[in-house]
Amino acid sequence: MRPSPTPSGRVRRRVLVAAGSIGGLALLTGTGATVVRRFTDVSESPFRADIEWITSTGIDPGAGKHEFQPETPVLRHELAAALYRFAGSPATVGARGVFTDVPADAQNRAEIEWLQAQGLEWGSAEGEFQPNAVATRGLLADYLHGLLEARLRRHGLRIDPEAADLFADVAADHPAAAQIRWIRASGITAGFPDATFRPDGDLLRQEMAAFIRGAALLADRAR
Repeated sequence: MRPSPTPSGRVRRRVLVAAGSIGGLALLTGTGATVVRRFTDVSESPFRADIEWITSTGIDPGAGKHEFQPETPVLRHELAAALYRFAGSPATVGARGVFTDVPADAQNRAEIEWLQAQGLEWGSAEGEFQPNAVATRGLLADYLHGLLEARLRRHGLRIDPEAADLFADVAADHPAAAQIRWIRASGITAGFPDATFRPDGDLLRQEMAAFIRGAALLADRAR
């Protein structure tokens, strides 16, 4: 359905959101209720529904009172924060000082340390996280696979990556090839219309919304 012009502010439409445990994480799902925020800059976005969902859950509050900035790249520390909230904002995070470039007063420090505690991120050879670097699409695929695959399997939902082909632009020796193939097989993403995934491309805010919402819908299948 073609998006209609979107006014700013709040509307009556509601999205159902709640938390349910999957492998010890209270992953946000499609049950519960919150008011959907509408933004002035997403009316023509193909990811409009995903953007409304991710903001209604509190995973991403938007980029201002009336804007989401859907085509702005996501920074690595912002991605860490979004995944932490998707996981239900666990009380237990991780050890401090694990990355040399994430001081005690760094933005989203606790969320970054939580990411490392999940075994999702070990940093560079120099012990850096590079929090202000732009995240890539392949990185989010890697994180979602690491966060979900084993937990879903323990809940009886096994995704067979062999059920999906590699994307045309993802070489078999790409560092995240297996993880990208898994998220394709899981239905989290179908990639671009030209059968590419663009693993090393910048992760845009609207794409992050779509990926995480897809992950939430996948987790729902295991409940």
